[in-house]
Amino acid sequence: MKKNGIIILVVLGIIAGGVFAWYLMSSSNSTSGNNTNTIPNNNNNSSNNSTSTTSIDIANFAFSPSLIKAKVGDKITWTNKDFLTHTIASDSGPQNFSSGDISNGATFSFTFTKAGTYSYHCSLHPSMTGTITIE
Repeated sequence: MKKNGIIILVVLGIIAGGVFAWYLMSSSNSTSGNNTNTIPNNNNNSSNNSTSTTSIDIANFAFSPSLIKAKVGDKITWTNKDFLTHTIASDSGPQNFSSGDISNGATFSFTFTKAGTYSYHCSLHPSMTGTITIE
């Protein structure tokens, strides 16, 4: 009877590992390299005060894209697509920002009102980093 129990545990472990691997591989965004996303101006010739919103995915323990260029007044929204909780915490820049815990499927947004370069990280997983340049 012990032998059957061990076999069942091994099979369950293999299935769980396969499901986890499938989840990681099925993520819709690549996190390799330093991706850069430049937010379009979208001023439509009506005003130079237009703002934009861009999204950063949190997936596979990385921010994607990890490098962003945006304008003063633009809003950045992070969406957690990982199965674990993450955070957003500023390291440098003219403004400080911190998200608190962001669970799977949740978002955090911040509107940048001062130009500068902002580096940030996940407090729970410090190897996760990103940079936003506001012009």
